[in-house]
Amino acid sequence: MGLDNIPHIYPCLKAGTAVQVTKQGSNGGVILDEDGEPLRVIDCKETQNRDGCPWKREFDKTQGLSGHPTYGMLGTDCWYRGKWGNYLLEVVGLRQEDPYDDTMSFYGELNDRNQKSAEECLELARAIELKMAKRSWTSPDGENIDEDLAYAAWWLRFVATHAGGSDCWF
Repeated sequence: MGLDNIPHIYPCLKAGTAVQVTKQGSNGGVILDEDGEPLRVIDCKETQNRDGCPWKREFDKTQGLSGHPTYGMLGTDCWYRGKWGNYLLEVVGLRQEDPYDDTMSFYGELNDRNQKSAEECLELARAIELKMAKRSWTSPDGENIDEDLAYAAWWLRFVATHAGGSDCWF
């Protein structure tokens, strides 16, 4: 099992620009939620096609200066692969030995919600940016990870501003 980070509030829902569709089961029938209502889900591709995706809009504005994305396990653009983020934090010396230390980690507060607040996301982004300002970074196998670090910091700032922080799924 891994760690993915999900915007606390999907930015497109917060902005009122999400394109939602009724979820269909494998048999073609409508899937119902716990209240017996048709389950509605975000259609990311259609939301992006209609310029309703804040993640895409903001990322495109950076013209690649924010590094390269590290998507979550399910490939949703606005998710972040926190397991990779924690590895990066280890490489630059920000991550402690305790995997449940939530200060310099992509894990959130380890409670029933597993969240990182907007403030915690900004604090972690600043810590990454301070490490990046001092030098270029490479992984133990010699690969440059500067773009990965840049994206991690960008993503943390993005969810702090557009999503109220991050929820952690592991």
